[in-house]
Amino acid sequence: MQGVSLLRTGGASPRAAQIEAGRLRLWLDPAALSLDLRDAQSPLALPGITPWVEALAPDGAALRPGPKRTLSVGELKGRGGPALRLELQAMGRGFLGVRWTLEIAGAGDGLACTLAAENRTQHRVELRTLAPLARGIGAATEAPRARASGPHLPVHIVKGEGDAFLALGFTTELRYRARLRLGSGLTLEPAFALENVITARTLEPGEAIESERAWLALGAEEASLLAEWARRAGLEMDARVPGRAVLVTEASRHGLPAAVQALRRLGDLVVAEAQDDVASAKRDPRALQEFASEAKALGAMVGSTLRAEAGSPRAELAAECAALRSRGVEHVAGRAEETTLGSVGLIDTLRLPVASGPEAVGRALDLAFTGQRLWRLDPGPALLAGGSPPSQEERTQFCVFALAGGALRIAADPRGLDALRTHWLRLATPGLARSAVAVAIPGGRALVVSLVGDRRAVLLVNESSAARPLGATFRTLGMTGAHHVFEFWPALALGEAQEALEPAPVEAGGSRLLALTPVAPRPQVIGTTLHLGMGSLEASGLRPREDGSLLLSLRLPGARSGAVFIAFPGEAGARRIEVSFEDALSLVVPPAQGEG
Repeated sequence: MQGVSLLRTGGASPRAAQIEAGRLRLWLDPAALSLDLRDAQSPLALPGITPWVEALAPDGAALRPGPKRTLSVGELKGRGGPALRLELQAMGRGFLGVRWTLEIAGAGDGLACTLAAENRTQHRVELRTLAPLARGIGAATEAPRARASGPHLPVHIVKGEGDAFLALGFTTELRYRARLRLGSGLTLEPAFALENVITARTLEPGEAIESERAWLALGAEEASLLAEWARRAGLEMDARVPGRAVLVTEASRHGLPAAVQALRRLGDLVVAEAQDDVASAKRDPRALQEFASEAKALGAMVGSTLRAEAGSPRAELAAECAALRSRGVEHVAGRAEETTLGSVGLIDTLRLPVASGPEAVGRALDLAFTGQRLWRLDPGPALLAGGSPPSQEERTQFCVFALAGGALRIAADPRGLDALRTHWLRLATPGLARSAVAVAIPGGRALVVSLVGDRRAVLLVNESSAARPLGATFRTLGMTGAHHVFEFWPALALGEAQEALEPAPVEAGGSRLLALTPVAPRPQVIGTTLHLGMGSLEASGLRPREDGSLLLSLRLPGARSGAVFIAFPGEAGARRIEVSFEDALSLVVPPAQGEG
């Protein structure tokens, strides 16, 4: 079969399989019940990937997989195109029967995997662990048990060697809760295991159990891997990659045209959810179908958020999603435990309930830094239409979600937002959807967000009950060397810093947002007031021209106005350039002083 080589391993052992598909180079060894993976486009290599089953006999002894091995190779044909199917079995009476199934898309860079275990003894056995993909974790390995991602979004993407990203996750979660265990950190060398969480499960003689469907893939960027995982998981998230301004709003049929028109000025992807007058009639297919037709005619996508009790099985939510989609509602999220979870539909947001004060800020920070951080977060209450000016806590909470999130939920008619919140909305579209880490600083925490290249956005948050100065050393923030410092809200270039951010007073619950750019021997955009990315999204290029000047390119959807700050080698302060444009702009920047 094309792409698969079967090789004799000698003696009575079954044949091994060597597979080439896209970037994947695989070696499946039935005798060792293991898989070696190599990336054809980077130095990444992961030997020793195995299925992991823990089962105990009545006397407490661990059961081993059967000694007899078989390997079969076939071809599957489905909607996603042809795929290779390899089934490895370990059998034998008095042992644990194991069936490890791998499916590898002929044109893809990933594999799907399931694991089945059967009690081939004459006694009842206790099943402890069922993991279709594991590496370096066994019954004696206890350290990785301390780190597990939550059940709501069982996918994890880590940076590999070179330019490779590795995705690990489940694409089904119908019967058992699933999780990912990591040995330590976010590197690939430590142990990992994709496993189902099984509590007090026993297998009678002859009884079998099968795992959820696991998935492993390689890619050159995080966004494409998440979109591919979402497609396989049935979430159809391909329209929600970073860099698009995604806005979600509720609207009545009467107010739908005006709401969509207002949001289209701010973003290029609008999702409209039915307001109570339509949502209350969800069981009437005609009401939603009419709403969906009108929304689509206006250029909006149609969504809905399901209300579910805490712990509702995803299968139930998925069934409701399917029913809604049959009525023209394409993008569905599930809401449980006071948060909107995007684990069952396209509206991939997580939204905190309305709260105020330091508690709300703390919850936003805690959420942004959990291992189960969703692909997108949404600022929720920070964009409520309010009669009073936004508080410092609201601004801090908004920054957390805008930096780590992407889809913005407008919890009221966008025409009713006050001028300041409307300004915030422009600053956060499109959302950054960047990875973030938290570090402790005196008086609070710092949210450190990776921007383009080696730049960082740093949000210093005052979590104390009184105003106090906030600063941080570069060592605390995980950085070294000289950096240009730009502070967003006062729009100030603070010059070069060698070792630390100098303290400045911050109100209780408030924050400072700064951009740090490593000093380089060339002109650099070190910050802008056009977007919270401070130059990472909107400043698409700063290129030298033959006459010594520079060509600055700016691009963002909608009308924008503000300032761009450029640092030139040898100049004491950064230059501030005022700009105003709609969608895109190119302008010429004069050469540095003393040149030309």
